[in-house]
Amino acid sequence: MFGDGLASASVFLIDKQGEIAWKSIGSNYTHQVYAEEVIDKVNLLN
Repeated sequence: MFGDGLASASVFLIDKQGEIAWKSIGSNYTHQVYAEEVIDKVNLLN
């Protein structure tokens, strides 16, 4: 994705309509999203 030949860590949350409700796309392979952040975002969907 960034021309370095490595995968970019990414997280996507999809809503009930099949749309991307939230995304976190890392700038490199070391990107991390903590569980607490994902849980907070999921809770906002409800």
